[in-house]
Amino acid sequence: MDLVIYLIAIDILYCRRKKIQRHIKNLLQIPEEVLVQQQRHKFTNVCAIMAIGGVFAVIYSALSIVVIIKKKIQATESTDDTIKEAKFILHILQLLLYAIHTYIGIPMQACLFAFLCLLVNERLYAINMDLQDMVQKKVIKVMRIRQLRAIFCDLQETSSEIDAVFREINFIWLIKIIIRCCMSFYDILTMNWYKFLVSEEIIVLLDVMFDIAHLALLCIMAGKISDSKIHVLESITYMGKERVSVLSDLGYEIQFFVSVVGHSKMAMTAANIFPLNKNLVVTLLGVIGSYSVVIYQISN
Repeated sequence: MDLVIYLIAIDILYCRRKKIQRHIKNLLQIPEEVLVQQQRHKFTNVCAIMAIGGVFAVIYSALSIVVIIKKKIQATESTDDTIKEAKFILHILQLLLYAIHTYIGIPMQACLFAFLCLLVNERLYAINMDLQDMVQKKVIKVMRIRQLRAIFCDLQETSSEIDAVFREINFIWLIKIIIRCCMSFYDILTMNWYKFLVSEEIIVLLDVMFDIAHLALLCIMAGKISDSKIHVLESITYMGKERVSVLSDLGYEIQFFVSVVGHSKMAMTAANIFPLNKNLVVTLLGVIGSYSVVIYQISN
């Protein structure tokens, strides 16, 4: 299942690679006058999840090899050493390939999605900081409001296109995570926890931890876009309420900006069915726990 989903995601990203390159190039060209306050260490989370994926791949591979060696030592009843060695080598290669594409390949795709989400969030953050700076200095210009509105409209179009690229991939990732976590929780509930050495139990726990971290990365990074849009709406609403007359040209421009931001759909989704946010993480973790218990009760 993991390999099939991995190949599907790779195929989708390869077919849409030019759009992704164009979006990254456009988002990285942020005007200097818009960036009132630069976010520091903005991509630390992406680098961290990449490092975690690599660590998981190494640990999983090492534990898998140890488990295979233990089983090989225990299963000594076979007399043909050549067949035993061939099976042993093939098994190790199989687990290494599985660890590479599951704990390195899929996190790289997830980090690409998180990278784009952080770029969009950075521009929203810059717009919000510029609005707050104008309110604090009490210098609000009509041309500046129009420029920020144009930047926001362009950003809204870009985020919609990014969502169109990744919505199917996000959906199959979430389905994969739910199925894997349910299977892993079932294994945890049915295992005998009397061994304290390196064994299959630790591998199952690592799988659960990795899937939950992957789920949290997708939803939290995507949810930051919606949160930043709300902050922009709050800033422009406060500007129109406290500083500007409604009858002036500036008041009209601010009202128009509020209408654009309020009616914009700036959110990453899974197959355009439900948005990715923090609430989805909590909901899916509850679903995983409930169905794991149900599967365990039915099996007994």
